[in-house]
Amino acid sequence: LLNNLDVVHNTLKEFPETAREIITRRCYEMAVGLSRPELRIINSIEEHHEYCHFAAGLVGYMVSELTYMGGLITEEILRKMMPFPEIRRIGINPAHDFGVGLQLVNDIRDIFDDEKANAPKWPKELLYRKEISFEQIISLKKGDEKIKTAYEILREQIEDAKKYLVDGGIKWVETLPYEPSGLRECWGSALAFAAATCRKINDERFFYDVCFKKIERR
Repeated sequence: LLNNLDVVHNTLKEFPETAREIITRRCYEMAVGLSRPELRIINSIEEHHEYCHFAAGLVGYMVSELTYMGGLITEEILRKMMPFPEIRRIGINPAHDFGVGLQLVNDIRDIFDDEKANAPKWPKELLYRKEISFEQIISLKKGDEKIKTAYEILREQIEDAKKYLVDGGIKWVETLPYEPSGLRECWGSALAFAAATCRKINDERFFYDVCFKKIERR
């Protein structure tokens, strides 16, 4: 996006004024939040949740608001999706939890690419507790004694992400109407892909077998 800001700005101008206001407000919140110095290094699961709030929880709100603005859902449905948007705690706002859950799964899966970019999202405290480093995790080979340790850290994060997908993702998708055709299918497929990713990477082979690092969309 940063490399194509002119395209982004020109496209945004084509949106209705109300939509532009929603997008601008939510993107500003995201930019301010993600620029906070304390979120550049994620130390705990709680800090990861905070990071995901700005990276994707706000996107969940934005998508819900735009869907309402476009006349695809009623105000009553919007209130069910995000009844108390000022509260970040899990289980309150399905729209928020859905976004956070998707981001958590992406960050867990992308540890290898993120570590190479010097921006790993796995909470450092989990690694310190198990006495393993990021460098060791991304260079594990089949049979290494640290495999089981790394897998315990992976599994703990997957279980955390699944709570958001179940408490938020399923509820959010189920709140969507069946009409227009394709609305539920679109977001349901995103939820299904996240769930399938959790299932695929929840394996010790995730650390040394490329076939277990990602799944392909078909």
